[in-house]
Amino acid sequence: MKKLILAFTFAMCSLSFAKELSLKEKADRSSLSIRLANYTAQKAKTLQGTVIDDIQTLSSIDLDEKMDLPLVQNAFLTLIILEDPVDGDPSRTGVQILAKSFSKNKSLYIKAANTLKTTKKKELKEILKVMESFSSEGNGQ
Repeated sequence: MKKLILAFTFAMCSLSFAKELSLKEKADRSSLSIRLANYTAQKAKTLQGTVIDDIQTLSSIDLDEKMDLPLVQNAFLTLIILEDPVDGDPSRTGVQILAKSFSKNKSLYIKAANTLKTTKKKELKEILKVMESFSSEGNGQ
């Protein structure tokens, strides 16, 4: 009986820990999404290392089709700013970083691009094309 109570207590603690972890993970994703959505051309210039760090963080997340659509849309908005030939750094670093994540979650990235409301659709299509090229050639980091 004592072992049964101990096993039950351990199971409940494990379940509670897993639930807490998933709440923390959701909070981290929301925070990342907000940061990506709030980058402007000026902020991206002055905080380029931080922007790239945020993109690398996104590339390492196991994305969920239902939950992470806004996160990927915000990443596209940030990439549009970063890849701008006039104000940004058109080196394609951000696109290359996300290429591996794109290859794992292609349908999510395409859905995010298709549902994103932006005036820069041409730039978005170009980013998507380059991202697909990087992912198929194995150039993603």
